[in-house]
Amino acid sequence: MDHWIYEKTKDGEVVYDVYSKLLKDRILFLYEEIDSEVASKIVALLLYLNSESKTKEIKLYINSPGGTAEGFFAIYDAINHIQAPIRTICIGEACSAAADLLAAGTPGKREATPNAQIMIHSIQIEDLSGSMTTVVKDMARTRLIHKKTIEILAGNTGQSFAKVLKDCKTDKYMSARDALEYGIIDRILQPKKRKR
Repeated sequence: MDHWIYEKTKDGEVVYDVYSKLLKDRILFLYEEIDSEVASKIVALLLYLNSESKTKEIKLYINSPGGTAEGFFAIYDAINHIQAPIRTICIGEACSAAADLLAAGTPGKREATPNAQIMIHSIQIEDLSGSMTTVVKDMARTRLIHKKTIEILAGNTGQSFAKVLKDCKTDKYMSARDALEYGIIDRILQPKKRKR
């Protein structure tokens, strides 16, 4: 598939890759697992767009299975650090940390497409190894991170800490309508009518 956009200007033709063109329109994509590299890229783009305008909206499209807590916190803190309003839009899926980011958009500007899937759950533990002291320290750190993510999701959805904690004990999948009722999003985007 061709990822290039050709635009005619008074000076001739300009060629953009599609992501540069969208960036020019203040549109970002989070479409992969959130790790430190992806988080660094999104944070840098948020900071850049905020430096360009602190009042113009930034759109963050999300289609992600989630990722690391560290990656989530980096993007979450950047969203809360900048002044520009952030419209978050789930198209596809927003699971785990990606669902938390969807809920972190500017209130009133959190959206999902009708067929989007959203999933919340507790922090996932990959590998705990090492000495008993190391494992105990890692578990204590993991508990703190887990508590913080639950507090953030509760704060952004208006749900109680106890309810979010209970709901995150297992993978809780939601349709766009369920996510609207839960407070993760504010609106379900309606499809445009096409002429046939």
